[in-house]
Amino acid sequence: MALGASILMKTSQRDDEGGSNMTRIQKRLLVLALFSALFIILSGCSGGGGGKPVDHTETKEAVQKAALAFRDAVEDYDVEGMLHFLDRGGFTLVIKEVGQSLQGSKDYATLEAELRDDEEKQLRWRQEPPEGYGYVLTMELGEIVFSNLSSTGAIATTTFKVFEKAQRIENTVTDTGQIVLEMVKLEGKWLCRKMSTNFEKTGSKILGQWNSHGHLRGFGFGSINVR
Repeated sequence: MALGASILMKTSQRDDEGGSNMTRIQKRLLVLALFSALFIILSGCSGGGGGKPVDHTETKEAVQKAALAFRDAVEDYDVEGMLHFLDRGGFTLVIKEVGQSLQGSKDYATLEAELRDDEEKQLRWRQEPPEGYGYVLTMELGEIVFSNLSSTGAIATTTFKVFEKAQRIENTVTDTGQIVLEMVKLEGKWLCRKMSTNFEKTGSKILGQWNSHGHLRGFGFGSINVR
């Protein structure tokens, strides 16, 4: 600001001394140009030239809502609800334990087949005795951290903790870990294109959810075999 004021004072002094032949209009144009240049300089120094930050609040809320609906579907073993969260045309599931891959990745078709194959058993478990075992799975999600946000894509990372209980089995933490969800917006819906689940080593995975090939069934959540 001091630099701009100094320039204007010197210009005014020269005009008063009669050393300039500029008309009044020319003087006003010069003053306007000096003020414009000074404004540009100050805007650049204060970081005002970077543009208005993009507000991703709507994207975060939509992705969080979809993730919570998926969690509810996992708890209820709602197959349609779980599949509704996924990008049918390009979904990939990667399951790891302490960073080490437990199996090859699963595509949508493989995952759907496993979920539907276990559906009758899982729903029966959730019935009260004597029809079932009063089985309850609860999943707690931690704070969701977002990255790579845009109007059509986002990465959502969160921790999870799974509790299980059933008849004669007290509520127990059986799974903990981290989930990374790569989300895309297709035809107005937020869908998961890739899910990477990293289980912490709990020692409970041998209790019932392994299939004959040593792979975790479905998404891999839950370990208790109540049969």
